[in-house]
Amino acid sequence: MIITGRVPGGQTCCSEPWTGFSARTRLAAVLLHSGRLAAAASEAAQVLSEPGLTGPSRDDAEFAMMLGMSAASQEAPAAKALAEKILADPGQRGDAAVAAALLAQALNRWRESQLPAALDLARLAVGRGRGGPVVASLFPRVILAGMLARLGELDEAGRLVSAVREDARQLGLAGQAVSVDFLAARLALLAGRPAEAVAGAEEALRRADQLGAHLFTLAGLATLATVALRSGDLRVAGEQVDRFQARIAEYGAACGYDLCLITAAQVAEARDGAERSAAQVAGV
Repeated sequence: MIITGRVPGGQTCCSEPWTGFSARTRLAAVLLHSGRLAAAASEAAQVLSEPGLTGPSRDDAEFAMMLGMSAASQEAPAAKALAEKILADPGQRGDAAVAAALLAQALNRWRESQLPAALDLARLAVGRGRGGPVVASLFPRVILAGMLARLGELDEAGRLVSAVREDARQLGLAGQAVSVDFLAARLALLAGRPAEAVAGAEEALRRADQLGAHLFTLAGLATLATVALRSGDLRVAGEQVDRFQARIAEYGAACGYDLCLITAAQVAEARDGAERSAAQVAGV
């Protein structure tokens, strides 16, 4: 999975010397896109603890650490504190770090149901990320598209998905393209196209397994479970719930975790009633 380089118009690919710092920040980014958020945050934190870390390596490490902590909601308070520190003096940081700080704040506002503020911050993160490394350019747009989709703004979300998919294709970023494919499948479901949603989610899952790009796998599994539930196939819906429970056990919480909680509750309620629904969610 290729994650290095700078976006068109920014710095050139591999413009930073291949130092120990840059190698480890790239490892943190690989872990982030693989869906191992706690490991990504831990690796980035170790890099940031080393003396002499400056410039793009520091920015990229802060990006991986904040996004890893933010997406894994149990670490969100630490991500929020670091984001506030960066945004208090953004001129001292590069585009990647500032974009990550804005996105961490957006995810925090989203969890607090402050939806307009979350969207505003996510849009700011998208704008700031355009001048940074590839991951800082693509990831905020994917998160913003997901927020818009959840709010029913399917047209704008679809435009973002198309733009990110094209950028990922032009840059040869197969792992990032898979993340977008999961979101595209979710959009198809929300737009009332279940067959397209299933086909898209299954293909994205296949490619994610090939590439080890599991950051948004939970969203794909939740899509499959929801389609099965709506069609009345509780056996298949239950199998998908079992799949994302196993994925969470292996990788920990990742993007789409809240969708999985909701879907698990819906499947359990349809199959076993409300009491079983609460127990099912507790086990995810």
